[in-house]
Amino acid sequence: MKKNKSYFVALFIALTLFSSTTIVYGKNGTNIAKEGLVRQEPNFESEIKKVITLGEQLFITEVKDNWYKIDFIDDLQNSTGWIYRDSVVSDYNKEIVKIGKITTNVLNVRSGPSTDTNTISSLSIGEEVTIIGINDIWYQVFLKNGVKGWIHGDFVEISETNSYPSGKVVSKAEVKTSLDAQSKTLVSAEEGTKVYIKDYNGGWFNILFNDVEGWVDASSVEIEGITINSVNRSGKRSLDLSNIGTVASKYIGTPYRYGSTGPNSFDCSGFVTYIFNQYYSDYLKEKQVRLPRSSRDMATIGMFVSKSDLGTGDLVFFNNGSSRTISHVGIYIGDGKFIHSATSGRRGIVISSLNEAVYTRTYAKAVRI
Repeated sequence: MKKNKSYFVALFIALTLFSSTTIVYGKNGTNIAKEGLVRQEPNFESEIKKVITLGEQLFITEVKDNWYKIDFIDDLQNSTGWIYRDSVVSDYNKEIVKIGKITTNVLNVRSGPSTDTNTISSLSIGEEVTIIGINDIWYQVFLKNGVKGWIHGDFVEISETNSYPSGKVVSKAEVKTSLDAQSKTLVSAEEGTKVYIKDYNGGWFNILFNDVEGWVDASSVEIEGITINSVNRSGKRSLDLSNIGTVASKYIGTPYRYGSTGPNSFDCSGFVTYIFNQYYSDYLKEKQVRLPRSSRDMATIGMFVSKSDLGTGDLVFFNNGSSRTISHVGIYIGDGKFIHSATSGRRGIVISSLNEAVYTRTYAKAVRI
C-alpha cells in the first residue's frame, strides 16, 4: 500500500485547502465519448454549450464531484464548461484518484491517523471511498457527505481500475499489443465484456480487463453511461428510473390476465408498458423510444446489459427453459430482484429474485433503455 504514496501527494495538498468537493487542478485530458457534452454547469440538467468529438484534447482546470471544468475554443473565443468525468481520460485519472473498497463489516472513520483519535463516522463492508492522502498505514478519505477522515489501511482494497472510465464491448474485439491492426492479438473480448479505458489514440482505446492490458478498435467499445443514446441533449439519464421500484411496487398483488395492460390486471409486457407509459413517458420521449407491446419485441430495443451489471430500471427477459424464444419480461429494481406479472405460482404482480432456480434457468438477457 505504501507504494501508492506518491499518487496522493498532490491531491492531499489540494484538498486540505478546500472544505468542499471542488479541487482546483490543471491537467490535460482526452474526450473518449462519441459525443462529449460540455455543459454550462456541473449537472445533467444544465444547458449544453458544445458537443466535442471523440479524441478531442481538453485542458482540465477544476474538478467538482464527478465533473471536470475545461477550457475550450468556441467560435474562435476562449470558453469554459463542464464535462462528466466518465467522458474523459485524463492525467487526473491516471495519477491521482484512487478508489478504496471497505473489506471489513464495520470500519471506524477517525479524525486523525491513529486509534487514539475520535470516531467521526463508520463505513460498512463493500462501501467505496475516495482516498486523498496517506500517513503510514492510514488513508485519509473523502466521504460522500463531504467529510474528511482517516481509516486503517489494512481494511481497504485499492482498485487500480475503477479510477478509469468504464466501457462495454458492443462487438467482439481483438485486444492487440499496440494500436495497430497487424500487431499481435493478446485475447478476444466478447460482446458485453466490461472494460476500463486508460487512453485513446488514433481510433484505438487502451483498455484493462481480466488482468489484460491492450488496445482495441474504439468502434467496438461504448463508454458506459455517456453514449448519446443514454444521455441526450436534454441531459436526462437512466438515473431518472431510480425510484421505479417504489412506483411499480404499488401494484403488487394486482392479478395476472393474458393480454391485459392494466391498471386492474396485467400480463408481463402489459405491466412493463403501463409503468413506463404512465409514469416515465417523458423519459421515453427523451430517449425517442416507443416500447413494443410484446416481451419478444421489447428484447430487441435498448442496449445490452450483462447480468453482472444490471441497474435499476433495466428490463430483464426470460425464455421457457427449453427454447431460446423470449416469453417473459420484468423490471429490475436492484439487489438481484425484479418486479413482474407472474404467470404461475403467485400469479400477478410480485417481486422475485433472479437467484430463484426457475429464473436462473430461464434467464435470457437484459437491456437498458
